[in-house]
This record gives sequence, structure tokens and C-alpha cells, in this order.
Amino acid sequence: MPLHRIERQFERLGLGLPRNIQCDWLLKIAEKLLPLYFLLRAEALIGPRLWADDTILPMQNDIKGKNPTIQARLWVYMGGNLKDPPTVFYDFTRSRSQDGPLKLLKGYLHADAYAGYDKLFINKKIKEVACWFHARKRFHEIAKLTKKPHRAHIALSYIQKLYAIEHETKALELDYDEIKLYRQAYSKSILKEYKAWLDVQINAVAGGALKEALKFTLNQWNGLNTYLEQGYLMTDNNVSERRMKSIALGRKNYLFVGLERGGQAAAIFYSIVET
Repeated sequence: MPLHRIERQFERLGLGLPRNIQCDWLLKIAEKLLPLYFLLRAEALIGPRLWADDTILPMQNDIKGKNPTIQARLWVYMGGNLKDPPTVFYDFTRSRSQDGPLKLLKGYLHADAYAGYDKLFINKKIKEVACWFHARKRFHEIAKLTKKPHRAHIALSYIQKLYAIEHETKALELDYDEIKLYRQAYSKSILKEYKAWLDVQINAVAGGALKEALKFTLNQWNGLNTYLEQGYLMTDNNVSERRMKSIALGRKNYLFVGLERGGQAAAIFYSIVET
């Protein structure tokens, strides 16, 4: 809830609690919570795999004569010990520069196709686990527009088979080692067949949305196959994307943060609440 709304609620109760006092309290509380925040960050980063995503968190521009707000970012990272529920922490940055993730990440990274991660993958500091949901979404948008049989429907059928295998591993309650073997036995052959189909279609399609969907999938192909390497990896990045819903909901109400210090305080509070 935005502080001005809380201020009005207290006014209706006959109590004066100005938003500037509330803001000062929140900033001071955030400072006290810093040790816990750093523990959460350390816990999230010790695991062999991470999920990451980011979203816009507008901040009042502290440079006069420019736009009233700048598009700062709030990054979410999820990870930790494989035996525990994921630890969640958020990081606030003034921009979507690759410097944010570059300072933190290692191991396997579940992420969307954000170009800012490319430097990590090139240096092999971290291995990309690309998101099948993003690859599926492009074909799904095309399939929705046509009722006739279409190449997009064929692509979706291959992806559906891959997800069916994931559902089977859950139904069978397999451990990580067993999931890896199960995927090697069943998913690998589907991926091989799908890749052969994609290679034919990319040369058969002249252009448009379908061509872009095919190109996206082929460009991400190595990352889309990484999940086969370990049973604790997933097919998509939906886990971290769901952690952005609370940010989107709050952003509709409070609109922006006042200063960089406020963005950092938001990251601390969100980290503790979401974990």
C-alpha cells in the first residue's frame, strides 16, 4: 500500500501519521534488516542453480530537467540448498545494465532470453537454462489466431510431450538422479526429433511471426536442452516470474520509489516477505 493511502486511513481515525514520518521509519527499519538480507542473499547463492527475472520499478529522477521518473529495475533471484524451499532475494539497480547479475551469479541459471546475461554465458561462469515457456508462448500466440492445422500447432505438440514427461516425473515422485535418467530416456529423443523438424521449417518459412518463433527457438536451443543435465533443473523460469506478481501489484498502487535508498529498502522488504 502507498504511504499516502495509509496516511489518509489514519486521518479518518483522527490520528496524524504523515507519510514523510512513515517513510523515515521504513528506511530505518530496512537498515536494521540489512544483516538478515545479506544472509538471505548468501543462502540463495550457495546452491548449484538459480532462477532470475527482473521488472521495472520506477524511481523519481534525481537529475533535474529530465523525465520525472527513470526506469530502475528490481531483480529477483531464487536458489539455495536443494533440500530446502528456495530462498528469495531482490536486488535494486538504477538500470537494466548487465552489471547487476554479473556481480552475483554462478552455476546454472534459469532465465529468459535477456541479452544482459550473454556475457556470463560466454565466459562460462554460468550455464544457461533457457525457458521453454518463452519458446512455447511465441507459437501459442500464432496458434490462437488460426483454427486450421498449422506449423505452430505441431511445434506446440512437441513441447506438450516434453511437459508431459515432466508431469510423469512428479507423479512417480522421482528423486533428482532418477529424473535425470528419465529425461535422458524419454525427453532426449523428443528433442532430437523436434530439432530436425525445426531445421526443416526454418528454411521453408518465408518470414513473419512464425519465422521469428522458429529463429528464437533455434537460437536458444543449447540453453533449452540444458535441463537434461541435472534432475534439479526445470524446463522453464515460471518460478521466478511468479515472484514478480507482487511487485506488479504494488507498482499499480505506489507508482514509484522516491530515491535509490527507497528502492534498496523495497528490495529488502520484498526479500523477507517472499522468502
